[in-house]
Parts: sequence; C-alpha cells; structure tokens
Amino acid sequence: MTGTSARSPAPPRASVAETVGIAVDVLLPLVSRGLIARRPLVVEVAERMDADRRAVRRMQGVRDRHGPGPVVVRVPGRTVALVVDPDQVRRVLDDSPDPFSTANREKRVALSNFQPHGVLISDPDQRAHRRPLNERVLDTDQRVHGMAEPIVGKVRQEADRLADHLQRTGELTWDAFITAWWGSSAASCWATPHATTTN
Repeated sequence: MTGTSARSPAPPRASVAETVGIAVDVLLPLVSRGLIARRPLVVEVAERMDADRRAVRRMQGVRDRHGPGPVVVRVPGRTVALVVDPDQVRRVLDDSPDPFSTANREKRVALSNFQPHGVLISDPDQRAHRRPLNERVLDTDQRVHGMAEPIVGKVRQEADRLADHLQRTGELTWDAFITAWWGSSAASCWATPHATTTN
C-alpha cells in the first residue's frame, strides 16, 4: 500500500454553451418571476411560454449528458455545483446547515429585507439559538397547532370572500387572489392566543 490515497474523480463541468442554456432556460425565468414576491405579468408570460417545461427539459438534458453529478457550473463571480440527482438533493437537505449552508448569497439578498434575523439566512451559531424559538412558535411537537382554530377561521373567511368575488365577476384576478392570500397569511400572525393543554 502506498502513502497516497485514492481521490474521487472530479465532478463533471458544464460547457459554456450548457451554462448559457441553464441561465436562459432555468435561472432567468426563476429570477424574473420574483424569488419572494411574484411579478404577475412575468408569471403570465412565463406560463404562456411554458417556461417550466423548458427548465425541466434543460435539467434532464444536463443529467443525461453528465450523469448524477453534481455538475460544476461557472457563472460570473463564482462557481456553483448543480445538484441533479434526487439522492443528492435529499443529502443536501438532510445535511443543512452543516456542511450545506442555507445562508447563501442569493437567500441573504432576497430575505434580508423581510427576515434579517430569519433562521434560513442565519449562520450556524445563530441558527442554533433561533431554530428552537421557531419550533416553539410553530408548535412542531404538536399534531395540530395550538392556535389552529382562529387561523382556520380567518382562512375560511378569506376563501369565502374570494369565492364571492369569483361569483360576481366570473374571473380570478391576481389582485383578488393576492389580497386573499395575504389576508390568510396574516392570520397566523394576528390570531388571538388561547390556552393550550398538554397531555
């Protein structure tokens, strides 16, 4: 046995043409629609162009050419590993935040205005303190959230309002939908706390 250890083969690299195709068919539509708040006009155009199908086909093509990957893609200013295999996706999710950090540059930029102290964009030390608070607030150890009743009531109220709008106008507009959506979402923030029992 020699003193050198066997090295894993280097991951495949996307060509310049493949990188451009990934940027055009996958990244551009994703960013254009809005990563946090959707842009209705862009969403409508993307749907007409069947952008999701093109993105899926592009990713399938990358996997067909390079195998399960990950595939290294060089973009201006950085190099990223494109995960194209379900088992690798599962590994990345299971092994977050260490060694796979959720606080990448894009998420920090997108979420810093809305959740500057959110768990998703926290470094590992901060995350260790913030995540338990999130889990307590979300009642993750309970089958049903302790404030489910008032939240569900508000969601039903917004759904009824949206259904009335549909019946009156005969169409579902973005403005009507997003108003109902945010009204329902706000219920989880403004519902009145009530006593919970523990078993």
